[in-house]
Amino acid sequence: MVTEVPTTTEIVCQNGGTPNGSRCHCPIQYGGRTCHRLIRDCSEPFYNHGYRTEVATLYNIQPQTAPCPFEVQCIFKWGGVVTVFRRGQGSNFDKNWEEYKEGFGDPDSGNFFVGLENLHHLLKQAKFELNIWIENVDMKNGGAFYENVTVGSESESYALSYDIFQDYRDFDADDGFSASVPMSFSARDNDVNQCYNQSGNAGWYTPNCAGFGGVFSDGYFDWPFLGNAVEVSSMSFSFVRASPLYYDD
Repeated sequence: MVTEVPTTTEIVCQNGGTPNGSRCHCPIQYGGRTCHRLIRDCSEPFYNHGYRTEVATLYNIQPQTAPCPFEVQCIFKWGGVVTVFRRGQGSNFDKNWEEYKEGFGDPDSGNFFVGLENLHHLLKQAKFELNIWIENVDMKNGGAFYENVTVGSESESYALSYDIFQDYRDFDADDGFSASVPMSFSARDNDVNQCYNQSGNAGWYTPNCAGFGGVFSDGYFDWPFLGNAVEVSSMSFSFVRASPLYYDD
């Protein structure tokens, strides 16, 4: 006679998660089917668990290929916004290659950059849209919007590419990157295209040194506006994931 062994199909959740059908409902900082890992980006709590807030809060995220977690600002609105760069006037962004690679500043203080290596891992895992929020010295707000932004690996000089640019809000910002992509990143001690030597600023540049360097300067920085440079008082880079809602784990 064969005795059937009782089985259970109830999912086993980790890190304080609770069963919710075939998945777990996770605490805000955890993701995955069983809450077994940190969130990959700020969209997971928004879509998977219904978290909503307009307050920027610091969280550790760990993209799929990132070896270590890193801290970003999350806003659980508009699909979940992850802010990776923010600066105001007077902040020093004239850094060397290693600092740009690893990141610098304090997300809690308002002036920080998450780092090229972390940015590469974040954007590698899905399709992302970039929103660059700008406030000029006349207190006008504007922005630039880029679809399907990618950043290559260090061996590719963290080259940046995107598909579509558009401006919006109170003033018509020009494309602060370049119509010619990919664009390699240059710093003072790793000037891959000699554009730091020409401009005096780190940033993403085309081979003829058109591109995005002013925002990574020391002190004063600007943004192109109708062919001219407009002085900027603050700026941030924020990404929203445009891919399907769940990561495959």
